[in-house]
Amino acid sequence: MNRALAGLLLAALALAPVPALAQAYQCRVPQVTSVPAITPDGPRRGLSDTGPITGYTMALSWSPEFCKPRARDRSHAVQCAGRNGRFGLVVHGLWPEGGQGWPQWCAPANPLTAADIRTSMCLMPSQQLIARQWAKHGSCMVKRPANYLKVISILH
Repeated sequence: MNRALAGLLLAALALAPVPALAQAYQCRVPQVTSVPAITPDGPRRGLSDTGPITGYTMALSWSPEFCKPRARDRSHAVQCAGRNGRFGLVVHGLWPEGGQGWPQWCAPANPLTAADIRTSMCLMPSQQLIARQWAKHGSCMVKRPANYLKVISILH
């Protein structure tokens, strides 16, 4: 783990003694047996293109507002139908930033697994979203998907 990421983790632990997990007590993780295929939507940019990581952006969304027009949309059923619990703040992603842009679509050292996805479905209630965020951003931060998802869990 690089120093910037370790520092970010320590700061998060010190500043957030009570995480915002309002929905975690009632979240029921759906069956996850595969990892969705993800297609890059832009160029690969590694740290050699952007410089070292200088910060991070953690994007959150308010699930009740997101779900208002999507309650019956099957593609958002895990988050919006209510069968898996009611969600409050959900994570959209954790994105590294470099001095000259942001790294994206790095070659992952380790593949994302269905087990990795299961660990984060109560924070990011979409298999597609988890797979995309790992492939686009997490793969540029750490070697293992489990580490990326653990950082998200700590910061959430």
